[in-house]
Amino acid sequence: MKKKMLPSTSSHVRERKRVLLLIGWQARSTEQGIVRYAKEAGWSLNLHAMRTGTLPEPEGIDGVLCLLGGVGSRIDMTEFARQVDVPVVDMHSDEAATVKAGRVLIDNLQVGRLAADHFEERGFTRCLFVCKSLIDHSARDRWKGFSEGLKKHEMQGDVLECFPGAGAGADQLSPRQCIDRLKMTIAESEYPLAIFAENDDFAMFVLEACDKLKVRVPEEVALLGCGNHSLIVDFAPVPLSSVGPDFNTRAYRAAQLLDQLMAGEPIPKEPIFIESAKLVTRRSTDILAVDDLRVATALDLIRRSYSDKNLNTTTIAETTGVTMRTLARLFNSHIGWSVAEEIKQTRIRKACRLLEETGLTLSEIADQIGFGGLQHFRRNFKQTTGLSPRDWRLKHDADT
Repeated sequence: MKKKMLPSTSSHVRERKRVLLLIGWQARSTEQGIVRYAKEAGWSLNLHAMRTGTLPEPEGIDGVLCLLGGVGSRIDMTEFARQVDVPVVDMHSDEAATVKAGRVLIDNLQVGRLAADHFEERGFTRCLFVCKSLIDHSARDRWKGFSEGLKKHEMQGDVLECFPGAGAGADQLSPRQCIDRLKMTIAESEYPLAIFAENDDFAMFVLEACDKLKVRVPEEVALLGCGNHSLIVDFAPVPLSSVGPDFNTRAYRAAQLLDQLMAGEPIPKEPIFIESAKLVTRRSTDILAVDDLRVATALDLIRRSYSDKNLNTTTIAETTGVTMRTLARLFNSHIGWSVAEEIKQTRIRKACRLLEETGLTLSEIADQIGFGGLQHFRRNFKQTTGLSPRDWRLKHDADT
């Protein structure tokens, strides 16, 4: 008896699009965005360049998804993308790039404007943008958006290029030189100063420069990074506030565009910009800008210790090294309200975030933010926001 032959799957395999990832390094969210679309489209992903560092033969590739000019990118990758005779979509280079490719880019103007708005909300008037070089399009656009936002808010702003004119080779320039240049600029600045770093790695240089100068973050220098890379921001000496570009959506949209190009659609004349960046506040900027270091120290203590039920004006005055009377006078002069009111406002802001982002019960939230009991929490929350905690959560759920 003859065995039945299974239908051949070779034609099905040939129909799967084979996409080469020409990426030196990527955030996990970039990988997730690519994988999400590749699963939907049934692609076969070629990881040869990522895994071995060498380039494959161009035969058998239907499209290329790349991060030209990004971290870990090499000149030979750009040459490969320029010469390969298949559709290419790039997620990093600007419109001046020499590769014929579709482009899906982070809207770095929006990133810069978010940074300016963040510092304005905290009362800063003196701001600085620090970067390797404005030759890089992402640094250039972040500075442009930042400076536009500062002008809108009538704030002072300047830029420090640690390696002016340096291109891709800037990655090999000395971190020690960079930190020394940052030290010189920070030492000559007036405080409080707000610094926006072009990325989280560069923000770490700023933290080291401040540490060597004995300049306190955030009391004297508030620091904001960009990238929101969890391996950096949560483990920095001072947890780092950071603007998080939406790398996941950028990668998904880039893969979607590549699929369209492989289907024969023309390359868009203009880059597609992804605007959904979000700013995550951590300790490095979680402070109001004040000229008095004693007040700045007290504010930082409140933001770090708000969950302590025993936190009050007495304990803060003792830690700050002033009398309760002096501390009360300083707060009224610089902040416009009492120490107790600042503690309450800080706790309510944290409660709002927990109500919006978690499923914790009201009792659990009250305990986490340092209120003595549920009724005390409910009363203070409604006095401050005009809504009960339950109504606040329902309103947020409806908005989303």
